Amino acid sequence: MLYPSILTTKMMNERKVYQEDSEVVVESVREALKGEVKAMGNGRMVFTELRTDRLVLRMFRKDDLQFVFDHFSDPDVSRFLYDHEPPATVKEGKDILKWCMDYRSKDHIRWCIELNEENENNHGPIGTCGFHCYNPKTGEAEIGYDLRKKSWNSGLMTEALGVMLKYGFEVFDLKRVIAYVASENLASCHLLEKLGFTRERTVIDQFEFRGMYYDHELYSFQCNESDNGK
Repeated sequence: MLYPSILTTKMMNERKVYQEDSEVVVESVREALKGEVKAMGNGRMVFTELRTDRLVLRMFRKDDLQFVFDHFSDPDVSRFLYDHEPPATVKEGKDILKWCMDYRSKDHIRWCIELNEENENNHGPIGTCGFHCYNPKTGEAEIGYDLRKKSWNSGLMTEALGVMLKYGFEVFDLKRVIAYVASENLASCHLLEKLGFTRERTVIDQFEFRGMYYDHELYSFQCNESDNGK
């Protein structure tokens, strides 16, 4: 899924993330962080830059427009994104970037994925990932993600989603995370299964795109209290 409805959220300035044993751990007194989220109103999503051994998941910037346009108009990237037409104009690219940069949103948050500074191949963004359709009352959110073809089969998206999910479970206290994947997108299905997601069912004709209907697989990850270290 590319990007759903646009709503509104508040960024938190003070947060601390550190790396330990190749995992990004959200250090900030988890309860305090959740209290901060709650205080902002209805459990809004709060942005924090995340890091792994190879990646930086950072905020989007205005100068990411060229990447956003080139990335989502790339036929390889947009091949299975049946919920939205690829951008054909600069304005459509700006609309996507505006949604990605909406860190005041109540129901979504999006990270721009880059190789870290130590990687000699770091020449800008390589993909995006994030949560959307976040419901603080039920503790459920949907995930979306995309990666440039050059970085496929490298384990990078597994790494990015791993740290993103950890952050979501520990800070937003998510109970259930879902993902809809085009049924023919076997690589994405395999990625989710590798991360521990379970396929629930096939959603018939979920999206209509250019006169055709496409089935999608519904995957979910249920977080037990033991998974969250409670």
